[in-house]
Amino acid sequence: MASQMRTLSRHIGSASKGASLKVRLGEHDVTTNQEALRHEEYDVASVVPYPGFNNGTLAHDIALVRLRHPAKRRANIDVVCVPKQGSSHSVVLKEIPVPLWHNSECQSALRQQFGQDYVLPDTSLCAGAEGRDACDGDGGGPLVCEKGGQWYQVGLVSFGIGCGRRNTPGVYTRVAMYQQWIMDTVLRYRRVR
Repeated sequence: MASQMRTLSRHIGSASKGASLKVRLGEHDVTTNQEALRHEEYDVASVVPYPGFNNGTLAHDIALVRLRHPAKRRANIDVVCVPKQGSSHSVVLKEIPVPLWHNSECQSALRQQFGQDYVLPDTSLCAGAEGRDACDGDGGGPLVCEKGGQWYQVGLVSFGIGCGRRNTPGVYTRVAMYQQWIMDTVLRYRRVR
């Protein structure tokens, strides 16, 4: 991805309309400023939402954020790749092992909460286990997997029911489904500069 573009959950971008939105990169512990490697904050120039977003189901919960200035790569700020649609990935996150769920299993678990008519969109994927899940304030955060020494952003935190509940995964936007839109948008904004 371009040094000025970042992914974001669409519902986060919607909530921030009119607000001064910033992107913080390289943060490890949000409770302290005493980290060995300092984070960087970047002003957001614009939010580019995916046009098919559905606020009712949170399907297509993805947007791109264009930074006012390019991000600088450092030891604690690096890039991740966007995987191709249909590619497979490790079930291990960078910091904590979190299993990926098959969509059919995830849909069955979510039907226990939302009723038997609930349909999990193909644009979603699920991950998590008891005590290991995205939680409050994580919306829009990345789900990354390593494959062959390269990191891939496979998901964006979309929603969940509680945090780390037994038999209840977190739901993520499946980034690979949007690879072409991401590439087209990045190229369009590169030409506009």
